[in-house]
Amino acid sequence: MLKRIFCLSIVFVLISGCTLPGVTAEVTPTLENTPAVPVNGPTPTAADTEDWLTYTNEYYGYQISYPPYATVREDGVGYVETREIPADTTFDEYTATIEAEIGDNFCVYVIYLWGWVSINAPTNQSYRYTHCGPTGQGVGTNTALEETLTVKGQSYIADGFEWQDENGGDTLNKHLQVFRIDLPDGFQIMFGSGYHPEVTYAEYLETTKPILEQIILTYDDSLEATYDYGNYAQPTLRTGLDAATFGGDVTVPDGTVFAPGETFTKTWRLTNSGETAWSSAYALVFEEGDSMGADLETTHALTRLVEPGDAVNVSVELTAPEEPGSYIGYWMLVNERGERFGLGEDHSQAFFVMIQVAADGGADDTEGDDINETDTDEEADETVEGGAAITAASLSVSPSSYAGECPVTLEFNGSITSGAGDYVYEVEAGAGSSGFQFFLPEPQDVRYLSGENTLPVNFVLQIENSVDGWAQLVANGGNTLRSNQATFSVTCE
Repeated sequence: MLKRIFCLSIVFVLISGCTLPGVTAEVTPTLENTPAVPVNGPTPTAADTEDWLTYTNEYYGYQISYPPYATVREDGVGYVETREIPADTTFDEYTATIEAEIGDNFCVYVIYLWGWVSINAPTNQSYRYTHCGPTGQGVGTNTALEETLTVKGQSYIADGFEWQDENGGDTLNKHLQVFRIDLPDGFQIMFGSGYHPEVTYAEYLETTKPILEQIILTYDDSLEATYDYGNYAQPTLRTGLDAATFGGDVTVPDGTVFAPGETFTKTWRLTNSGETAWSSAYALVFEEGDSMGADLETTHALTRLVEPGDAVNVSVELTAPEEPGSYIGYWMLVNERGERFGLGEDHSQAFFVMIQVAADGGADDTEGDDINETDTDEEADETVEGGAAITAASLSVSPSSYAGECPVTLEFNGSITSGAGDYVYEVEAGAGSSGFQFFLPEPQDVRYLSGENTLPVNFVLQIENSVDGWAQLVANGGNTLRSNQATFSVTCE
């Protein structure tokens, strides 16, 4: 599943009278797959450019100059989505067609010392066929940056961020910087530091970043392009080829408490809600979060054929971490082509295992841990002694899919049904990418004296950036019950 780094501001307002906590969540992007090739050689001054070389991309009609001891890398088609392959075309036939149409150089890197510059052609917008720039995420703090740079004689705002590992550190594996410039013709230029544990952030700023900016100043798109953009159209996505629906936790309900080092088997119930059968070539794969000692070298393949509409239990052997705290690990399915898929309307949402580790194997010893990038209470999933029996919970969102001007307001409507007694409910939410903040309402106490009761729950989300996300209700009474995850997709234009 492709990941993108972006900033998202989300505000929850609970209509039933909740107030917003003044908590600012940490954001956690970093770099994993950016070029990291150190190039030894003298560092030129700003005026020392006479011996620079020029890279020319005739296919897309631009050129850029760079120091002779830098390197250039061209990336072509790295992947295609199964959903965009026409029904009467094979995977190999379609890939060959795309390669022939858009070439093998729509993502170009100039790699210099401890940094890089990337040029992403419009045909690869949204990183459709290969990733051009930084990917991945890690735990740390993220500071927004903004600079003004001149490209093609025009001044542009370069949006960026400075990321630092949660434990601090001065080297480029713990302290990074990235900027992005979106040009009017659809091209995107990014630049930043690579992943270098032996070089400090200060060294990058002094020796590398000025030259990266100087490289960008040489960008010239006045060449006549061989490629005809007028013939390019974004492919139409077919839906439902590989998709799963969550059927419940067979073992280890969310919030189960384990002793440090305790082993357990996590089993999910999944239904094949797509159009293709899942064979033994399909497998369970770790996506992100806490792997909890899972054997990531082993293929967790399905053990039987699962036809569309059939359900199957998928399991993995895990070990609770040694340190007390809250842990969550995200998992997905993968098909025979290596394409990951999961839940939700676009089949890109992971399912997860969420546990608590306590030194005595009992109540959780931690406070304030962030779970699934939401603000969760330390008593989440702890049942209320003598509490109400929660029998049903549901949640819907409107619109569930939106493309247009942002910010946009999403309206959520749900309900919780219970018997007499006390219970607590809260809202959980998450997204398929890192680099955003959630501001969730405080958990709410509910008490009914008799009978069966249905509580309406309504709130709104204001979203300012493109995102695929979800929200759900969690009610803790005499039992714990989670509603369905109301998924939403927002594309800001």
